[in-house]
Amino acid sequence: MKQQFTLKPMSKMVKILIGAGAGLLVALILLLSSLTVIEQSEVGVYTNLGKYKSQFEAGLNFKAPFTSKIYKYNTRMQVYEDVYEAYTWDTQLVTFEINVQYQLDKKNVYQVFINFGTMEQLEQKLTPMFFSESKNVFKEYSASKTEITKNLDGEDVEDDFNEVIQKRDDIEAKIRQQLIDKSKQFYVEVVNVTLKDIAFSSEYEKAVEEKQVAYQNYLAEKNRALASIEKAKGEAKALIESTQGEAKSKEIAATAEAEVMRIMKASWLEIKGLTEGDVSEVVLQQMFIKAWNGVLPETWLSSDALSSIFAPKAPEAGGGV
Repeated sequence: MKQQFTLKPMSKMVKILIGAGAGLLVALILLLSSLTVIEQSEVGVYTNLGKYKSQFEAGLNFKAPFTSKIYKYNTRMQVYEDVYEAYTWDTQLVTFEINVQYQLDKKNVYQVFINFGTMEQLEQKLTPMFFSESKNVFKEYSASKTEITKNLDGEDVEDDFNEVIQKRDDIEAKIRQQLIDKSKQFYVEVVNVTLKDIAFSSEYEKAVEEKQVAYQNYLAEKNRALASIEKAKGEAKALIESTQGEAKSKEIAATAEAEVMRIMKASWLEIKGLTEGDVSEVVLQQMFIKAWNGVLPETWLSSDALSSIFAPKAPEAGGGV
């Protein structure tokens, strides 16, 4: 014969306890779903039924259970690094690595949610801006630039240099300022920008090397040409000095000869007892030449010593009187 068991109805107290426990459990679930903790390095954006409600700061925050959602944004310093390619003003391809340090504007994180969405969606808009602004700055500088300067002698000298390399700090500072200004529209604060590993194509490096070799050859040829010019100048100066000395010597000799002839004419007139006014210049010249033996004296002391020059010639042997 089988024994049958029957369940005794629960007592009222038990029912109360079960109901209280269930209620406590539900209350606990509701409480837990109404609380959210925001870390010190985060900012929370509170939404309810998909709509923005408020921005949660670090600490314990209350929200509507079940229908709300919290989007957390990291406010620590973020580091973005990438390698880019850009073109210089003279269309040379340059490769560079950029390092950008930035962080969200803590007071306006909710604007990031409203305008861009999550942090990942923000970065999809933000990081291309880093490249576009950097590229635009590189366009302002030349890989190969020539400037005309003056040397110590005041001569114009061509100075070739790589403006990108020489003005690297200026480029970096300009990119930094551009990113600081442009990042404000993303509610982001750019703290620092660093450029690393700036390099040019192998074709460019080869062209620069060839240009440097050509310039060195030009300087060598120029120096040889200058040396030849200086040598020619020296030879020309010596020749001029020699020619001038010869001309001066001839001038002195001609002056001395003219002076001797003047004295001799005066002496001859004195011997003849004449003056220049007694006879015409032509007759005087003819008489003087006829009387002169054609040889200039080397020395004389007075006009009396010159009388022998113009003395009547003794008749030649066998000749007439």
